[in-house]
Amino acid sequence: MMEYRKIGKSGLKVSRLGFGGIPIQRVELRDVRPVLDVLKEGGVNFIDSARAYTVSEGFIGEAIKHDRKDWIVATKSMARTYSEMARDIDISLAELQTDYIDIYQLHNIKSEEEMDKVLAPGGALEALVEAKKAGKIRAIGVTTHNKDLLKKLLAAFKFETMMLPLNLVETDKEDAFIHAQELGVGTIAMKPLAGGFFGENREFPADVALYYLKNFSAVDVVLVGMADVNEARQNLDIFNSEVDLAAKMEALKEKASFAAREFCRRCGYCQPCPVGIGIPTIFVLETYYDRYGLPGWAKERYKNLTVKADACQECGLCEARCPYGLPIRRKLKEVHRKLSLK
Repeated sequence: MMEYRKIGKSGLKVSRLGFGGIPIQRVELRDVRPVLDVLKEGGVNFIDSARAYTVSEGFIGEAIKHDRKDWIVATKSMARTYSEMARDIDISLAELQTDYIDIYQLHNIKSEEEMDKVLAPGGALEALVEAKKAGKIRAIGVTTHNKDLLKKLLAAFKFETMMLPLNLVETDKEDAFIHAQELGVGTIAMKPLAGGFFGENREFPADVALYYLKNFSAVDVVLVGMADVNEARQNLDIFNSEVDLAAKMEALKEKASFAAREFCRRCGYCQPCPVGIGIPTIFVLETYYDRYGLPGWAKERYKNLTVKADACQECGLCEARCPYGLPIRRKLKEVHRKLSLK
């Protein structure tokens, strides 16, 4: 059976498994509700989206308009000023076809400068506080990829929820979840599969990766992106199962950490590239070349790209934006050599 948690001091009772709204950007509207039906039947009640996820909020809003009360809905905005955030809250309400949003989050705070901006008078947080008083939102959360910055954010304001990446590749962030929980802040783990590092590939199976998070008590919600009913059923099987994968998890942890030191999590924060290189797409093709036994398929699709990796002008903007500190410029050169071989 699905486990539930009261998430922080928000009073909201949420399922340990949550639906992440990123992947539905690549499907049709008609495909969304069947996924949510499977999840709902399995006990899931938590949905997360964002203003930045193109059609995601709109698809979710249309899909749940007839049973909105059965869902805990979270979304987020990259807005940094009061006016931008006030605007985005109203857009989210309209897209989600609801008169309240359970959790509204400051999305991807990347630096202390951004933190200072959103927390200052006239910053985005001011609009969230005002919206909560008006009943438009029920709780205020924050997301980041930086655990040290998260601790500073939690010290600066009494956020009700936090969201941070956590997976078998990034176990170094465990202490941030423990710290947040001690403060009474609801904890949401994103990127549980490390942006596709864990999955169908038997070397790094998804069930073991999710088992790790399910059994880490400092995580209230594990947010998994899902776009079809098979993915939903597989994830429910893991969360509603009592199978003990502890031994496999320990064996995988060290192996995964070593293998993923330069693995792209496809967060997309490196974009846009000034010359139009689709950096995450190129690294996905590398994954298919290296890990899925499809070198011909990867090379053919790389050949058809309008802008290839060798167009890189070494400006370094992508590396400055990357929350994982990846050596993107070097990796682009390596991938181009690999995927351009005859």
